[in-house]
Amino acid sequence: MLRIAVVEDNDTDRKVITDAIATFEKEENENFHISEFHDAMDFLEQRKTDFQIVFMDIQMPYMDGLEAARKFRERNTEAALIFITSMARYAVHGYEVDAMDYIVKPLNYYSFNLKMKRAVKYVHSREQQQFIIQTKNGLVKASIGDIKYVEVLGHKVIYHLEEKDVEAYGSMRKVMEELPENTFSLCNNCYYVNLYYVTSVEGYIASLGDIQLQISHPRKKSFMKALNDYVGGCSA
Repeated sequence: MLRIAVVEDNDTDRKVITDAIATFEKEENENFHISEFHDAMDFLEQRKTDFQIVFMDIQMPYMDGLEAARKFRERNTEAALIFITSMARYAVHGYEVDAMDYIVKPLNYYSFNLKMKRAVKYVHSREQQQFIIQTKNGLVKASIGDIKYVEVLGHKVIYHLEEKDVEAYGSMRKVMEELPENTFSLCNNCYYVNLYYVTSVEGYIASLGDIQLQISHPRKKSFMKALNDYVGGCSA
């Protein structure tokens, strides 16, 4: 599920954007969670920073989109940022905040579709970023997206992948430094879980399909918060 933010003060324009995203979602068989914000302050005041695609209107009251983008980039440097504007000349400043593209009002769906495909491709490519595991027999390359969870037993680290398990030596601290914290979370001191694979949580058990992992009492609150943030703020 890709997490998308739409920051637009005009209700009509915001609906046009969200409708276009919904159409793209159906046409391209994607899965999106869309969060809508009425102005830049509303967007910046919420605590979630792990949006993967952000549509940002440039001309808004209280704080314009360029200033909001600068503040957002202090917390998230990886999201695909697309400006929305009625005058293209304002969008030329997008390079200052590493914007990917811009959309000129009124929205043309054909043009939107091309820009959206580029943004989605960028996000998916980051999700498939290669990860190198140092084992006693050499190096193993894996995609971060293929790691279901990492198990640490003493100095032994087991990467549970989609197709196999890979053993290495290390520590949970090192694992947490190498894998993105907005995608992974500790459910106890032994398991660092890829939140994408969590299918349910019942009591103190996190299920990853057929796999069941124990959630420790001290970790329950932070794990549930991380999971809620990942899926877009849905209550669990």
